[in-house]
Amino acid sequence: MRLLLHIAVLCSIVFVGCTTDKRTAALIRHAEDIAIEHPDSALRVIRSIDPRALRGDHDIAHYQLVYSESLYYNIIDSDND
Repeated sequence: MRLLLHIAVLCSIVFVGCTTDKRTAALIRHAEDIAIEHPDSALRVIRSIDPRALRGDHDIAHYQLVYSESLYYNIIDSDND
């Protein structure tokens, strides 16, 4: 029973430590939603996010995709893909 409790606590710590906070995830989604109609605003929003605050491969990839889209819609050439 005690082992089960330790495993549950460890899993909780790992899960919380590997997810991006809700505010940051919401900002990424917001930038994605407005990227086509308001590319300058989307770029401002995505640049306001500290990439070091991102946790997990999914959130990092989503951030990078939205950042690239924002650059593209603002016609800003990026040398590194």
